Amino acid sequence: MFSSTMKMLPKTNEHAALPGMAGGLPSSLSHADLGLFPGTKPMGKRTRRGLTSSFTGVFASTKCLGLPRFESLLERDFHTLLCCDPRVACYAVQSHQLTYFTPNRTGTWTERLYTPDFIVRLTSGQTLIIEVKAEAFTTSSYWCSREPYIRNAYARDYALQFVLITERRIRVQPRLSNFQKMLRYGGRYDDRSAVQAVSDALARLPQAVCIGDICDVVRLRQNRTARAYAAIMSLALRGRVCLDLESPFSLTTAVTRGGEDE
Repeated sequence: MFSSTMKMLPKTNEHAALPGMAGGLPSSLSHADLGLFPGTKPMGKRTRRGLTSSFTGVFASTKCLGLPRFESLLERDFHTLLCCDPRVACYAVQSHQLTYFTPNRTGTWTERLYTPDFIVRLTSGQTLIIEVKAEAFTTSSYWCSREPYIRNAYARDYALQFVLITERRIRVQPRLSNFQKMLRYGGRYDDRSAVQAVSDALARLPQAVCIGDICDVVRLRQNRTARAYAAIMSLALRGRVCLDLESPFSLTTAVTRGGEDE
C-alpha cells in the first residue's frame, strides 16, 4: 500500500496528548451515527464573529457521502488526500455536532457546540474525527481553551479518536501534487480494457518497474501511453499498485504491486 500515505492520517494527534479531563459533564451528539450516511448534509460551523471563509467551494470527491464542501483551501487539499488514500472507505463533511462543556470562572460548566471538519471511516472499520486547521491557529488561546475538552469528550463518551491535522501534513510536496494528478487522471477512469491490460502487463514484468516500462509493453492498440498512464493512476487509487511519491510523477516513477481489489 502507499507507505507515504500511511503517514497522512496519524495514529495520534499531531500535538502531544494532554491529560484526560477530571470530571466534567457528559457530551451529546446530534447524530448517533455521526452523520455517516449517503446524502448527509454539512451542518455548518460557528465562528467567533459569524464570518465564513472566502475560499469556499465543492470538491469533486470520489468518496464523500454527502456534499463535499470546503471552507478553506487547506480543507480543499485535504479532500484530495482522503480521496487518494486507499485506507479511506468513505468520509463526510461537518455531518454532526458535538455538545460539550468547558469549565468557567464561576466553578461551573459552559455548554459549547463543536462541528468537526471531517468524519472519516477507514476500510478497517475505524472512525476518525478530524479537524483541519492552519498551524498558526492551533496555538491561539481560543483553540487551546477548547481542543482538550473536545478531544476528551469524543474519547471518553464515544471511544472515538480526535485528530488535528495542519498544513505540515497536508501540503507535503511533491506528494500533494502527485495525488492531484492521480485523482485527475484516475479518479473516475472507467476504461476497463486499459486497466486489465495494465494488470496483465504487471503480471509479466518484474516486481520493480517504472511507469514507462508498463506503457512500453502494455497491449493496447490506440493511445497506448495515455490510457496506460491513466489506468496506473486508477490502480494506485485502489491500492493495487504503489507509486513513488517522493518525486514528481514521470515515466521513470517506480511502480510496485500492492494488494488485490476487495
